Amino acid sequence: MKRILVAEASEVVRKVMQEILCHMGFEVECVWSARGAVRMIQFSDYDLLIMDFSVQSADSVQVLRLIKKRWPKLRVICTSADPRLYRDRFIEAGAETFLPKPFDTSGLLDAVNTVLKTPMSRQS
Repeated sequence: MKRILVAEASEVVRKVMQEILCHMGFEVECVWSARGAVRMIQFSDYDLLIMDFSVQSADSVQVLRLIKKRWPKLRVICTSADPRLYRDRFIEAGAETFLPKPFDTSGLLDAVNTVLKTPMSRQS
């Protein structure tokens, strides 16, 4: 079973994502911040991190770079409500893909399935 960590500031969005992904057979854990994700990754293995970046997380690109440096095989999908500001920066920092908000169930599942099925392009 693939393990997914969701880092999302909105409790409602976290719960909805967890419900959708669990229903599709994934094991899902959630945290509310990028820094919380780093703490979780230190103690447990995940196949995928879905991380939201919002205004409250100004250092999010640095956090993503840290995650990809320490755990280069961890797949990452970044989400944000403002793709114009973030998309290119997160792809450059190591995210496999970017999912703009709002997204629907099929958009989430398509992104997750594509990332988990695609061979790693960035090797350590």
